[in-house]
Amino acid sequence: FQVLESDELVESIKRDKHVSFTTGIEDCRLIDGNLMTGVCMDTNPDWVSDMCLCNINIENKTIERITVFTSQEEKRTSQKNWLVLHHTFTTMFMLHSYDPLRVMSVHIESGSSNVIRFQKIFNLENPIRNSILIYIII
Repeated sequence: FQVLESDELVESIKRDKHVSFTTGIEDCRLIDGNLMTGVCMDTNPDWVSDMCLCNINIENKTIERITVFTSQEEKRTSQKNWLVLHHTFTTMFMLHSYDPLRVMSVHIESGSSNVIRFQKIFNLENPIRNSILIYIII
């Protein structure tokens, strides 16, 4: 594995940032030439990580919009490493966790997310949330 090219993307937008141990977007995953997902730690005062969608301009090396994912969950929980399964112009379908299996639908403009598939697989007491491990299993 060898990195062929690396460039920093700079936020070209003004937004409120809360004090956190990190700022900006981390754990980025490029979806196409205009979109990437990532994790934000500075979008809320609780130091709880949020998944977000970023509109990017590769030529200018800028992040032009950040949409934080929101959900219907009553309790705010840390979100990280959702895996994009498929996306259309309006919706992304993402793997949130694999035990329980949880597939989310995320509206690209608003960031509103909903569970569209939920299934217990192994009946573990503690959920396995890091969906990136699916790459290893498949």
